Amino acid sequence: MVTPRTLEAPGLYDKLVNIKNKMFFVGILFILFTEHANQLT
Repeated sequence: MVTPRTLEAPGLYDKLVNIKNKMFFVGILFILFTEHANQLT
């Protein structure tokens, strides 16, 4: 699905998507790490 906005700045859109995916991945790792740390204590 292509919108006019993505046609204007595809590079910026890709950067935002990459950042969002990285933040999501880091968030999951952080939650898993804290859960594991809580189990150890």
